[in-house]
Amino acid sequence: MTKTAKVDATNVVTYTLTIQNLEDCTRVAEVIDILPQGMKLLDASILPSSYANGTVTWNLIDIMPLTTKTIVYRTEALRSGRFVNEARVDVRSVDGTSLRPVYVSAAVSVGEFEGEISAPGWQPPDWGFDLGCEECNELAS
Repeated sequence: MTKTAKVDATNVVTYTLTIQNLEDCTRVAEVIDILPQGMKLLDASILPSSYANGTVTWNLIDIMPLTTKTIVYRTEALRSGRFVNEARVDVRSVDGTSLRPVYVSAAVSVGEFEGEISAPGWQPPDWGFDLGCEECNELAS
């Protein structure tokens, strides 16, 4: 499994999850992606089975032998900052045999933008200090 992420100029992050079945048997998979706080799902190439409290779940029931399934989905960043997103895939054979879960993650940085929502919790005050190089040298002496 692989995961990529890219942010555009409108603060939309496009994620691509690629799940490969490298075996000669049909697999089923539950894909669980926990969106970072400050992001919301816009759309997906495969309709999610569920989306609640920032957790997106897809149930893929037909991953044929030696094939690949790709899920492309877009999220909106509600604030600036660095977002790390992790997904987990629980894979089983059609006969019910479970395999170990696979984890992947991707990170993006979103720049400041007009209309962004503040991050939850305490934030340091913006006192407007501008410590240019000249002021830093004076403080160091």
